[in-house]
Amino acid sequence: RAGGAPAKIQICEPRAEASQQTLYTHVFRRLGLKRPQLAQMALIVAEPFRLAAHEHARELEAWRFETQKRILQAYKLHRLCIVDSASLCLFANKRTSGVVVNIGFALTFVVPVVRGHIVRRAVRTVRIGGAALTQFYSSILDRLGVEPSANSSLPYITAARNLKEVSCEAWPTTLEEHLGHSPFALSQLLTRDDAPAFSTTVDGEEIRL
Repeated sequence: RAGGAPAKIQICEPRAEASQQTLYTHVFRRLGLKRPQLAQMALIVAEPFRLAAHEHARELEAWRFETQKRILQAYKLHRLCIVDSASLCLFANKRTSGVVVNIGFALTFVVPVVRGHIVRRAVRTVRIGGAALTQFYSSILDRLGVEPSANSSLPYITAARNLKEVSCEAWPTTLEEHLGHSPFALSQLLTRDDAPAFSTTVDGEEIRL
């Protein structure tokens, strides 16, 4: 908090690079916090999803130790709390139990949480991520004949990514079971007449799927 009000900072920027240490320095500077003030502050750090599974227990322990040591020494904070990312996602939605699906750039992590604790032996990693989904959406737009407008400043792949962000959702059962064929079989998907209609606006242009 800065000035008593919650603050949200946009960190991800095109062509931006950051280490964990430079990230914290950037955040504290943007919040207007001076080093003497940090001694009165507490910080919550989220464990990375890639370390949620049981087989990464040793690496997670080393990561927690190094993170706590580095941050406390560098910034002299009053308190540091490290919490797993899946539980934080549920807490933000006023829940303590559930299944969190995190779709990263190249991997997807499925993390079950019971009463605020990860069931680490049940964590699953799927080798498909946001990049593949963006490419899939790009293929859908191409098959539907959707072309970017002539005055659009948005790259085609970026439009596909933005469309993915507003329309992609987790299905309660496997799509192959629901559809009766692979969800990646575009020729079959586009000929179905029982799919729910979805429309959204990308770069000022309405797209209906």
